[in-house]
Formats: sequence, C-alpha cells, structure tokens
Amino acid sequence: MKLEVQVVSIEHGVSIQKKDGGSYQGSRLTYRYDGKIQEQAFHTNTLKYNPSLAEQLKGIAAGDNVVIDKEKEGDFWKVKSVTKNGSSAPTNETPASNGTTAKSTAAPRSTYETPEERAARQVMIVRQSSLSTAVNLLAANGGKKNSVKEVIKAAQEFEAYVMGMSFDDGTIESLVSDDIEVM
Repeated sequence: MKLEVQVVSIEHGVSIQKKDGGSYQGSRLTYRYDGKIQEQAFHTNTLKYNPSLAEQLKGIAAGDNVVIDKEKEGDFWKVKSVTKNGSSAPTNETPASNGTTAKSTAAPRSTYETPEERAARQVMIVRQSSLSTAVNLLAANGGKKNSVKEVIKAAQEFEAYVMGMSFDDGTIESLVSDDIEVM
C-alpha cells in the first residue's frame, strides 16, 4: 500500500510511548494524510537492520511530500520505504560527486539459520533429549551406578529410534539381515 503524504515533522532519537505503557528509543514521522495528522514510529532496531530506510528518513524534512510504502506482514503493516514524491524507488546506488555512480555499503547479512544449521540444531536437541532419557532410564534401573559409556550407548539407541535409523550396538543381533530367501 502506498500513501502519498505531507511530512509535518520528523524526529530522531526520541522516546516513543508504547500503547500498553513503557517507551522505547526511535524515530517519529508525523504526517498529514486525508486531512488527518498521523504518526509512524520506528524502533531503533528497525532502522539498524534496515539502513536504507534509516537513510530515507534522514533525507526528508517538514513540508516534503513523500510516498510511504507499507506492506502487511502478519497482523502488522511494516514500512518498506519512504521516498520523496516524484523520486524513484530507492536503489543501492548513490550518485558520486563526478557524475558517476558509486555502490553503497552492502546490506547486513541475514542472521537466520540455514537449512543445514537448522538440521544440525535439531540433531543436537534430539541427542540432548536422548541423554536425559537414558539417564532417567538407567537411574530407575535398580539404583546401580552407571558408567558414562552405558549412558551414551543407551542415548545413542534412543537417538537412532527417534531419527528412524537402525542402531548398531556391536552385537550380532543388531546386524542387518540380507533378507534373501533360499528355495
């Protein structure tokens, strides 16, 4: 959704009141839209992780006509860009003093886990849970003191079961059969 508005004021580094009490640091954009004065607050972290939006906000002043581009994410409308009316959408290039273009700094890298990191984390969670279950099982088994090797062996069996793999404990019973029928 794009809103064409007139900037009433822009404040940076101000304390913004939350609806349910408390406050946070950020920037406040006050604008006129459909004859009404409205505000848009930006948390400091929002601007930290979206440096192009932070630069756009620094480039506007009271009286400017701007276009606020908002996108619905879940239950909230997130501001994607604030550009001066008539200017093009923001790019990663800024004009240099000699008329050529210079690349701006790269956007921050994502902090989300890759699929491989998520899979490795899931294996660690299963292993930790298997260790806890093995300790509880062996502790309930007559109160005898178990060695670390016994606990790890039991945990590996639980892990193999949870992960849907066969467990090889080194005994002949754990060998996988060829299931070849002889006639």
